[in-house]
Amino acid sequence: MIEASSILEVISGFLAVEPAELSPERELKELVSESFVLVELVVELQEVLGIQLQGRDLDGVHTVQQLVQVVQRASRGEPVDP
Repeated sequence: MIEASSILEVISGFLAVEPAELSPERELKELVSESFVLVELVVELQEVLGIQLQGRDLDGVHTVQQLVQVVQRASRGEPVDP
């Protein structure tokens, strides 16, 4: 399983924010102003962490913690429904 800290490191680097800004309850829309940036973030997570996500996997994902959970489930090969 991919550790949450590794996922947060990728998110932090991609968005150029301090890891401290990525509290679990933080809304992704506060961090990403354009939806295409979120898509690019997901592509980055897939490439760096070697996982596969589908668009529907992100339905209902609104917070940093939810995104981390989806990525962790994908890394374990589990269904990623949020």
